[in-house]
Amino acid sequence: MNKPLYYNHSGNVSKIGAILLPFIGVLPALILGGLYSFLGIELNEFYRKELWSWNDGPLYLYAFKGGHMLAHLALLSFFASLMGHWIGLIAIPLKIRNIRFLRVTGFIVAILGIYWSWAVWLELKLGSSDSAWIDSLWWSLYRLPPEALFLNMDLIAARDSIPPFSVGAFTSYSLWILEAICIASISTLFATGYIIDRPFCEEGNSWSKKEILKQKFIKISDVGLLVAGVERDFKSISEFLFPEGESTQLFTRATFHVEQNSNSYFITLDAINVVEVDGKHKEKTQRIFSNLIINKAVYEKIKSVGG
Repeated sequence: MNKPLYYNHSGNVSKIGAILLPFIGVLPALILGGLYSFLGIELNEFYRKELWSWNDGPLYLYAFKGGHMLAHLALLSFFASLMGHWIGLIAIPLKIRNIRFLRVTGFIVAILGIYWSWAVWLELKLGSSDSAWIDSLWWSLYRLPPEALFLNMDLIAARDSIPPFSVGAFTSYSLWILEAICIASISTLFATGYIIDRPFCEEGNSWSKKEILKQKFIKISDVGLLVAGVERDFKSISEFLFPEGESTQLFTRATFHVEQNSNSYFITLDAINVVEVDGKHKEKTQRIFSNLIINKAVYEKIKSVGG
């Protein structure tokens, strides 16, 4: 069987990793869910007060509501990305190389986080305003059962209390469902960020280390020619590179992943075209290939050619 040209994750998940990842991932998601609800309430209260203080006509009103929506979307995106980042971060020490498993875990953890955030939000909205923050978290536990949670959500939806909007029950539930979908999607996306382009060396049982080398390569009009040439004979990749001193506006950024103990070497190559826009030089980057498997001789050759 022919050896693959490019690295792909093996999909391995250790038993301890499969058990620990969801458990370690849930606690921060619950903490973030509670903070998300608390800050969301504070954000709504701020906009409600400012809305009544500075209401200068319909145009201002719509602009203010638009600002409120953007602020809430920024808050939502921030907390959802943190949930996903945490899952991806702890996948490194647990040596999880299964993209699908990480995405499913990121999705489940986000759903649990948003469910808990709803319980905290309901307690903050319907509970005693004199309760301390820690007391609100404790009483939120009583709103966790689905029948209690959705009954309380019905109360909120019926009284149209999502400031500064006036909405009905259908719109309220639509917004909550959309919120859950957005948070779960963002968390799922970020859950693989730390490993998706990082090879794992199965022989050495360790993650590779990253090295970045910026250098030039021969000017070609069609980057596809480079891809075709590499795929035919990846050992001749150094033929596309040349030393410093020649005039060109086309560069490469070579990113190596190296695991010395098992002699594992991988290269990701980006084409960087320096163009002039309004008198300023800007870089346009195009990915040529990711994690091409090379040997030590090719790795050292490329490094010796680069500046």
